[in-house]
Amino acid sequence: MSQAIEWMQRPISLTNIKNFTPWQCRYRIHQPIRPCENPSVCSYARVQNAAGLPHSFRVCGSCPRTYPWLNDPAGTNQGPELPYGRRT
Repeated sequence: MSQAIEWMQRPISLTNIKNFTPWQCRYRIHQPIRPCENPSVCSYARVQNAAGLPHSFRVCGSCPRTYPWLNDPAGTNQGPELPYGRRT
């Protein structure tokens, strides 16, 4: 948003837009992502995958109390009820 305001305050032509400093990409030095050495396997029996098996995933850290879902991405079980009941 601030970049658009800066352009409104100091408009330049489209031919020179590539040189407009506020719109320049800021390059970051990316560090390689290291995988977990001992991931936790989180399995939820009442949330089934397409094969009808309990849904499982791995995380670096502890498993959420309940399966993360829409309106409850952290798996706190505080989100609204699902049509088939609570996630466990």
